[in-house]
Amino acid sequence: MNAPQRPSMLTPASSADWPAGAIPESWVDSLFARMSGMYGSKFADLWRGTDLAAVRRLWGKELASLSRDELRRASDALLGRSFPPTLPEFLALARPRVNYDAALYEATQQLHLRTEGRDTWTNPAFYWAAIKVGEFDMMNLSHGALIKRYAAALDSVLAQDQIPDVPERRVALPAPGRGRASPERVEAAMREVRATTKEPGNKRWAERIVEHDKAGEKIALGVLRMAQVALGLRSGF
Repeated sequence: MNAPQRPSMLTPASSADWPAGAIPESWVDSLFARMSGMYGSKFADLWRGTDLAAVRRLWGKELASLSRDELRRASDALLGRSFPPTLPEFLALARPRVNYDAALYEATQQLHLRTEGRDTWTNPAFYWAAIKVGEFDMMNLSHGALIKRYAAALDSVLAQDQIPDVPERRVALPAPGRGRASPERVEAAMREVRATTKEPGNKRWAERIVEHDKAGEKIALGVLRMAQVALGLRSGF
């Protein structure tokens, strides 16, 4: 008895017909075989009356724009579908539409938790987009002021072939007696700032605050940032 022939939809085009720049034929073969096994006649009916060789070549060309992680994401997402996807639907599975508002909300919340080493991210892209925008702006500007910048940054990160994991943040414990700055110390530091900044060109106050910070003394964040800006160690607010 002759071995059963493969369904025509899985018959590969000849090497000469395969477009340059497309993903390997074997990848399309594997993907189509997986969908054929999962959906059976539904998959065959999807391509009925079409030029299947042309369909395969088109998939090969268009899927070349996806990273391996995106191809894997779309392939894994097939398990949650009752019907086989068209090419546009498969691409949407690989790159699902981003809810920028939800992503920005998560990023701002997790950045605040990160100061205590308690952040958990559902997608590392959300973290790296926040880093592109800048931690200070992310933690201090309003949602309305951030959404367009964050969306553009997130699109840029998601376009990368590989997105690194979120790096671990180690939180240093304060030395004994160097916990949260008291309101009295904050006010004293602010009085010093106000007094010394009245003298033109006097930046000794800023140098002293930065020195205290480097020595491990707990400095109010707002005061430290003012000093760093005055010394050109960071951009302005």
